[in-house]
Amino acid sequence: DKETLSEYLVNMKVGEKISPADYIEGVTIDGRYYENDDDSSFDFSNVVIENPVDGQTPGVFEVKYSVTDLSDRTGVVRLIVVVEE
Repeated sequence: DKETLSEYLVNMKVGEKISPADYIEGVTIDGRYYENDDDSSFDFSNVVIENPVDGQTPGVFEVKYSVTDLSDRTGVVRLIVVVEE
C-alpha cells in the first residue's frame, strides 16, 4: 500500500505556507489505485499526515504521509520541504 505525490521535493520561501494534502495524487490499497479526485471511492481523510514544517524557520523538513489497509499493512511516503530565506 502506498501513496503517490505530485511532488517529492518542494522549495518555499520563509513566510510562505504549504498544504501537504494538496500534494496527494492517489493511494494504492490492496492492489487498487484510487486517484485523488471527486469521483474517488477512497476517503482521503484516512491518509495520516505528519507535518512538522515551520514556514517561519529556514531549514529542511520532512512531511510524512501514511495509510493503513484493512489487513493492517501501512504504506509511507515522504515529501521533503526546503524553507529558504
